[in-house]
Amino acid sequence: MERYYLNAMTLEYKKECDMDSVLQSLSKMVGGGNSDSFSANKVIEYDHMLRLENGCEILRGRTVWKLKDTTNS
Repeated sequence: MERYYLNAMTLEYKKECDMDSVLQSLSKMVGGGNSDSFSANKVIEYDHMLRLENGCEILRGRTVWKLKDTTNS
């Protein structure tokens, strides 16, 4: 991922949590191929979710990553 930069981020807050809440962070690639071949893709998208350990969703997000231009390096 060091060859990519964050191009866009969308966050949708669903619920608040307490300071002592235990959260789970989940991410999955949804666009741009699979994780074995992502170095050849120019754009990669990920879905993200934060949830309480009981499964209650706190936040849903999506990030879009674009390949850095290395021609000027």
